[in-house]
Amino acid sequence: NWSNVERVEVLKGPGARIYGPNAYSGAINIVTKAGKEKSVFVGLMGGSYSLYEATATVQIPIKNFRQFISVTASGADTFKHNTDFNMQNVLYQGNWQHKKNTIDVMAGFNQRKFGANGFYSSSAFTDQYEETDALFTSLRYTHKFNSKANIRATSYYRRHNDHYVFLRDNPAVYENFHTTQIAAIELNSTIKSKFGIFNLGLDTRQEQIKSNNLGERSRNIVSAFVDYKTILKNKFIINPGFNFTSIGEYEPVIYPGIDLGYLLNQNTTIYANSASSFRVPTYTDLYYVGRENIGNEDLTPERALTHEIGFKYQKGAFRNNAAAFWRNANNAIEWVRAHDTDKWQPRNFLTLNTYGAEFSAEWNAPKASSFLNSARLSYTYLQTDFAVNESLQSVYQLQNLRHQAILSINHDVFGPIKHQLAVRLMERHGLDPYVLVDTRLQAQLKNFTVYTEATNLTNVVFTEAGFARMPGRWLRLGVRFVWK
Repeated sequence: NWSNVERVEVLKGPGARIYGPNAYSGAINIVTKAGKEKSVFVGLMGGSYSLYEATATVQIPIKNFRQFISVTASGADTFKHNTDFNMQNVLYQGNWQHKKNTIDVMAGFNQRKFGANGFYSSSAFTDQYEETDALFTSLRYTHKFNSKANIRATSYYRRHNDHYVFLRDNPAVYENFHTTQIAAIELNSTIKSKFGIFNLGLDTRQEQIKSNNLGERSRNIVSAFVDYKTILKNKFIINPGFNFTSIGEYEPVIYPGIDLGYLLNQNTTIYANSASSFRVPTYTDLYYVGRENIGNEDLTPERALTHEIGFKYQKGAFRNNAAAFWRNANNAIEWVRAHDTDKWQPRNFLTLNTYGAEFSAEWNAPKASSFLNSARLSYTYLQTDFAVNESLQSVYQLQNLRHQAILSINHDVFGPIKHQLAVRLMERHGLDPYVLVDTRLQAQLKNFTVYTEATNLTNVVFTEAGFARMPGRWLRLGVRFVWK
């Protein structure tokens, strides 16, 4: 639940040299809360299609020991046949600090049940159903030697169960059971010196799956990385690094990358980066046998080289950035078939070239502002060229988002009432463009926040990547209470 989140960090572009082999196009780090104040949060929300959500969180700091507990339940009826869902989440996070030592512990459980009308294979299959549950735990120890050096040791475990049914009311026709487990240990260190900042890391991970369809499989993954950053003459930023990874049945590989920057002045930075990355085939890619799909055990890993150039500008309340990027992928994996009666099967293709550009401008008002609090305009262009034989049908080749423009504003209405508006212009390859409008009105009253919001306000009919038609207008009304 987003009430548990302190911030979201997004790395655009390949992150293989630090985050490992499957950070192919980027990485997302969700940082959860462990506050220093005693507090209680309760949130209730309801909306269209019998939508409901109930959340309760408690922060319990005891001297140097901070704890955070969260429980959430949500669900909705169907906006079209067989699209209902129910979800439950439980999260515990603890943080203990003593002098130069810090221990972080986390444990959570998630359960989901949902109708999967058209989620997989084809929109013609309207009665698919799925249930999943996930258990995860992690333990991290950090020792700070001094202001210039620290070391972090982390262990984590995740178990995920997945039960898929082709006909919800008749599971015996076709169903899959998958249980996956991941156990890992990581060791990282940061060292600061007059020569720059060194980040070093080593991790080992075992992935296992037990499935009535995919069989029993396992992989052992060992990775090590070195990352170095220095600033010369307070102008030039140089940040090279590399990752060495060994994955079970595949040959060990080294993935280098480098980031460069130059400070034109106190407000403007220009930058360029280049990095390599790769993605190993999933167990589904390799071994799946289904009514519409079949795996391919001869697949090899995808490999890519990505480049980017851009600039960032910030002065006062205004922030602006722009970038151009391109990626050349070899052995790209795509699901294809020759005829409508054939099964979809993944194959490696020679190249997949992706290039594009993005631009954003953002303004955040000074505290003295009496009406407009913030405004943001962004645009992204993306073009993908996939060398697939014209005689083959492709699942994903022609579904990329080509144009996306977003305008969002946040302003005061009167008194404690604020309004947020977001307008998105979207165009997918081969499909007509469409405009989505989302809006939110909220009032902050001491410890209470009351809000109403609508997504897809104009009730546009559209389909995202895949086969599933997305919901139309969806209205919500909620209240939140915070006690500190």
